[in-house]
Amino acid sequence: MAPGQSDGGAGTHGGTDWQLRVAEDGGLDYQRTNSIATCFGCYTHRAMEDPTRFDVWARVTSPYPSTAGAWLQELRPELSLLEAKRILARSVAASEPVLLLESWAWSQARGFRDSPPSWLTDVALTQGGLPRHRRGHFCAIHRLHYAGCLGCHVCNHFHEP
Repeated sequence: MAPGQSDGGAGTHGGTDWQLRVAEDGGLDYQRTNSIATCFGCYTHRAMEDPTRFDVWARVTSPYPSTAGAWLQELRPELSLLEAKRILARSVAASEPVLLLESWAWSQARGFRDSPPSWLTDVALTQGGLPRHRRGHFCAIHRLHYAGCLGCHVCNHFHEP
């Protein structure tokens, strides 16, 4: 199958029909095939998964302040100062967004996205743990990239506030 092409098979879960398809990156993905709301009321998913947290991706512009490495290290204490500086430099060199912040509650992630430092552009929120190349679906209401059959985790109130 080519990207965007479906296998023609479908399944139903939580009242929503799903069809297996090839994603743009060559991996397999599921796509909704009707307009029925996603299975946010599905007991199985709520029982098996913790409420969603969010990751923040952004592109670092040059020049950025000399204090940016310390700023990132303060937000992510697991990083050494050198690792924090490498993350920032890698974004500038590749001119691509990098994962800046991991596993934040919705209110924190949204607040950061709405008021980022001036040297960050293309700030995007994703469902926690979602790799940049697998952004899946996009909720225009919450400006959030998500994956899976739960739909937008903010719309269906299945997130850590």
